[in-house]
Amino acid sequence: MPTITRRDVEHVAQLARLTLPADELTRFTEQLAAILQYVGKLSELKTDGVAVTAQVTGLSNVMRADQVAGCDAATRERLLTAAPERSGDFIQTRGVFA
Repeated sequence: MPTITRRDVEHVAQLARLTLPADELTRFTEQLAAILQYVGKLSELKTDGVAVTAQVTGLSNVMRADQVAGCDAATRERLLTAAPERSGDFIQTRGVFA
């Protein structure tokens, strides 16, 4: 099982836009290494003859069709007025993938 390095933790912190002090980087590196070592024990399990399963309950998702429910102009205007920002007849939000 590959080990996790301080550089790996720094990289993940950068991706998550986290600024971690040196002591936390050291602590998280040790903790993540211990977690990965523990998870690595799964590779020691004997799974010969065990059927591949994605889930064991036999249940499946029950979906409903999307339905657009309109509202009157006064309600729409109250909703748009209450929003922090709007663009025409839409509530404006910040980009998710900016």
